[in-house]
Order: sequence, then structure tokens, then C-alpha cells
Amino acid sequence: MSLAPEGRVLGLNPTGCVVWSLLEERDEDGLVTAVVERFAIDDARAREDVRDFLSLLRERGLVVDV
Repeated sequence: MSLAPEGRVLGLNPTGCVVWSLLEERDEDGLVTAVVERFAIDDARAREDVRDFLSLLRERGLVVDV
């Protein structure tokens, strides 16, 4: 994912790609469901991964809570 104004790039793993692609249409629970379905992992692990990724995006100012 290109952060054009800063000239930097943020690399995404497969889970990050799924979450990023669904951010506009799903809430956290919906993102967790998508990760569980796509990667056949348990809910607790998916929730941790989604929360960690969302925290990273918030810290970098790439998403905001509405």
C-alpha cells in the first residue's frame, strides 16, 4: 500500500490485504468473520490480528473511528 504523500510504502500480509479491502463495508466483527472464513483460523486469533492491524492503521492516521 503506497503512502504517496510521505513517499513510503506499507507492506501488507494476506490478512492485512483482506482487512484493508473490506474496511469501508464492514465493522470489526465483520472483518473478523471475513478473516476466519478466508484463512480458516479461530475467532480469537482473527480478532487479535484484526485489532492489531486496525491499531497500526489508526496510529499512522490511515483510518479513523466514526
